[in-house]
Amino acid sequence: MKNNLFPTIGFLVMVLFSSCKAKNDTSIDVDQKDSTTVGIWNDYLPLKVGAKYKYNYSDNYGYVNEGSTKYGECTWEFISSSSVQQTFNGIYIYKHSSTYPYDIKSDTTQIRNEISNLSFEVSGNAVTFNHFLPYWGKVSLTFVRLFRSDGSDICLNPNLRSVVCLKKDVGITRLENCITGNHSGSVSYSLIEGPIY
Repeated sequence: MKNNLFPTIGFLVMVLFSSCKAKNDTSIDVDQKDSTTVGIWNDYLPLKVGAKYKYNYSDNYGYVNEGSTKYGECTWEFISSSSVQQTFNGIYIYKHSSTYPYDIKSDTTQIRNEISNLSFEVSGNAVTFNHFLPYWGKVSLTFVRLFRSDGSDICLNPNLRSVVCLKKDVGITRLENCITGNHSGSVSYSLIEGPIY
């Protein structure tokens, strides 16, 4: 009886190992299949020279007894894969008071063809967007651009006070960034159209 037990246990162990190997082989096949479909890397931020975009733009600044708002439309033109010339047209309103919050005065200015420069720095899958924020000056926002996804839109939160929405083969469709402290500054972009070649 003992002699019959060992061959039976040995046979069962061999069946279990071969069964596990078969399952592992199957899962590898599934992964390989996935990598040729939804596993393909897609670029959600093409940085193409000559591409133009039109955005609704606004920025805000606030402090105890002063603040400002700027809003209108801007166009981006990629003059290189990392440099963008931004042209803004719209309104700038500055509000101030010597006895906050009473006696608020405001000055309004029409802005035409105000040109500024933005830039993108690429490091692997990460992109750093360098832009202007009222009071804070030049600031940066870093996010990823390549995704294993076949969805058309992706929204990210690079930090607690920012949102970046990207569209596959288009680029930035929405961007909001804000820094708060004693002084607060924010900026917002919302795509109207683009890319235009």
